[in-house]
Amino acid sequence: HPDPDYSAAYVVIETDAPDDLKGCGFTFTLGKGTEVVISAVQALSIHIINKDLDDIISDFRGFYRQLTSDGQLRWIGPEKGAVHLATAAILNAVWDLWAKQEGKNFRTFLSLSPGLLFFEASLEAAG
Repeated sequence: HPDPDYSAAYVVIETDAPDDLKGCGFTFTLGKGTEVVISAVQALSIHIINKDLDDIISDFRGFYRQLTSDGQLRWIGPEKGAVHLATAAILNAVWDLWAKQEGKNFRTFLSLSPGLLFFEASLEAAG
């Protein structure tokens, strides 16, 4: 791009946890279009507002599919364009929130193997 004006859409997921737990995620644009990504985040927010983090974690694939298969938005590009960028920002915020809930650094948390990560989540969900 010959004239980028880097911008970011920033997502903060707040919880009602006593420790004021928050998850943060963002996605970059080249300037123009950031407001479109923000609108897409707002439209997709129905899939996370008032949802329990443990429910999202226990079916992370299902949550991802909710975001990418929204009946009203999928026709404008669930896995491309502004909706894709909005999904990325939301998922990054969920990953950050999940890592904080587990008391792990985000980078360390992501370095866990998927099998170990989901095994631990399954054990916790099972009680």
